[in-house]
Formats: sequence, C-alpha cells, structure tokens
Amino acid sequence: MSDIAFQTGRCLQCAKPQCVKGCPVGYDIPKFLREAKNGDFSAAADTVGHLFGEVCGAICPESGCRAHCVLHGQGGVDIPSVEREVFSRLPLRLCVKDGALNGVSVAVVGGGVSGLTFAGKCYCRGADVTVYERDVLLRTLRTLPYFRLPRVAVDKICAAYTDSGIKFVKKDVTKEELEALRRSFDVVYLAVGAQISGALHAQGEQLVTSADEFLRGDAFGGTIVIGGGNTAMDCARLNVANGGKSIVAYRRTRADMPAFPKEILCAEREGVRFLYNLAPIAVTKGDRLCVTFAKTLSEGRGRLVLTEDTVTLHCDCVVSAAGRRLDERLYPRDKAAALVGGGADGNLYCGGDAAGRTLAAQAVGDAIAAFKAVMQKFSR
Repeated sequence: MSDIAFQTGRCLQCAKPQCVKGCPVGYDIPKFLREAKNGDFSAAADTVGHLFGEVCGAICPESGCRAHCVLHGQGGVDIPSVEREVFSRLPLRLCVKDGALNGVSVAVVGGGVSGLTFAGKCYCRGADVTVYERDVLLRTLRTLPYFRLPRVAVDKICAAYTDSGIKFVKKDVTKEELEALRRSFDVVYLAVGAQISGALHAQGEQLVTSADEFLRGDAFGGTIVIGGGNTAMDCARLNVANGGKSIVAYRRTRADMPAFPKEILCAEREGVRFLYNLAPIAVTKGDRLCVTFAKTLSEGRGRLVLTEDTVTLHCDCVVSAAGRRLDERLYPRDKAAALVGGGADGNLYCGGDAAGRTLAAQAVGDAIAAFKAVMQKFSR
C-alpha cells in the first residue's frame, strides 16, 4: 500500500475537522485527503489552493495540521506527507481562469512565498501583475538544505511563475518607490523578507559568516553555529552532511530553543554537539578562529545575564544564525502586522515576513486573505 493510500485511509472525515484549525491557510483538508485517496491529484491540488503544497508539506512545524488531528494520540494523519507526494507528482502551472480582476493593476514587492502566492492568485483571475524582487525568486527557500526541501520543488514553482504572464522586475524598492507604486497601481502587496541579519554584539563580528552565506557556499569544516532556531540547525546539519564537525552554541537552555523539536533531534542524532547558556563576546583570528563565550544566567521575565565565567573554543568557521529582521524603513512592522488577514492601508496589503510572520504556511495564508479582500473590492 502506498503512503498516500495508507494516510488518506486513516482520515475519519470529521464533521468538524480540527486539522483545519491547525493550518494557517485553512483549506478543506478532509476534501483534499478524499481527492488524493481517489487518485484525483489535480483536484486535490486545486483544493489546497496554491502552488506551495510540497513546500508546506516539507517545512511546516509538527504543531500544525497533524498535531490537531483527532488521531494525534496515535500519530495523527500525516497530512504533510500527502501534500508533498501530491504536488511532487503534478506539473505546476498558472492559468487565467476568468476575468474577475480584468483591468486591475497589481504590484507585488517581494518574490518570496507570500508575494508569489498573492501574485499567482490575482493573475489567475485576470489582473495585470508585476513582481518586484531584488534578488532571485524564492531566495530564502533556496538556502534550505536538500534534506529539508528538495531543490526541484522550488525550481518547479519558479518555472510555473516565470512561464506565466506575470511580469518580473529585478529591483530593490525604496520607501519613496513604494509610495510611487501605490500611486501607479490599484493594489500593492508588500511581502519583503526579513532582510537584515541579527547581530551577535561581539567583538570581531567581521570574522563571522552569516547563515545565509554559509548555506549558499561550499566551505565546510570545524564550525561553530551561534543560534537556536531552524536556520542554526540547517547550518549545523549541512556542515555535518558535508563531512564537517558542528557545534551549536545557544545563549539559553535547550528548552528555550525556538527550532522545531524534530530538527533538534535530527541534529543530535547526526552528531551535532550542543552547548547551552553561552553568549559570544569576542571572535579573534590566529591559526584558526577563536570564539570567547560568556556563560549566561536567566533572571526574571526572561532577562539574560552574562556572567564573568568564560569559555573559549576554536574552529574553522563561525556562523551567525541569530535571526533576521525586517528593514522597517520601507514600512513599519507594527503597521504591517495590523494589515494581516486582508486589512489594507488604502491600496496597500501586507503579509509574510513583512508583517512578522515566519512560517511558509502563514505567508501563504496572509496572501490568500489579502487576495480575498481584493476580490471583494474589485471583482466584477
């Protein structure tokens, strides 16, 4: 029995499906599983309602749809694995379905998951869509290691968009240009990524490699990764997979790590060494790199205190995976966050990282909510 047949056969087709509550996109999961069970993969993909099914199936957290399944105590229906399988078997394309948004001009700032989802939904209803992206499409997804997300899945999505009638402009949009877009287009969707790497606030930070650069490069060896999120796990695991040795140093405890539990467990099993309650204070260069850490203590309300006790480690490479943040000079994050769910600032809608949303499924959900608002406002 195939995995699709097994998993879809477990679904109870609940009258009030809890799995839907665990999905930021909120699509009809029982219907999707029913169509997949019947072998109608095209209908199943249409039910999902976007092209990122394989992506979401690969990188969504365990706390999502599967954890909300009424069979969670028995492992739950593995909905993500069905999504991955369905979308991996299908050709992906964007087709204009009708002219509900004919004559509506749409500008999308950011070619990531949220921006492309919104662009695709509007294009398929007849809008004239232009996407502004300063780098390559789906840049963040392209940094994910192959063991988390197959590159072919990203390439298929990009091909579906570039083969469509959506226009793409390579441009880093400034605040002034964003205002000009708002005057020139009927709808503007702001979906820029978190563009600024988090600082370590350590001496010698110029000797540190960013996680983004490390994941895109090919230099591996004795590596210390500073951070506790999924990106830190990606760096550490990729380094081990390429024959290096990895240490993850995190300023708080294991219980405080924001990485998905599954990613932490995988890293541990693959030989990544974890050190906790260490904050970097200096990086120096001799024959190798030397990192000095201060031991930390937690005080009330999550406050972290650096002690006078230090630990020194040597390595070939220091990687900063201390998170990324939005450049709020383009548009304030608090204002962007207030627009999530289809709200608008005039003709401006926001979603994804621009609004403080970190998960791919959240980025998709934001785009779909904004698209529905646009449809309600403009559709004929």
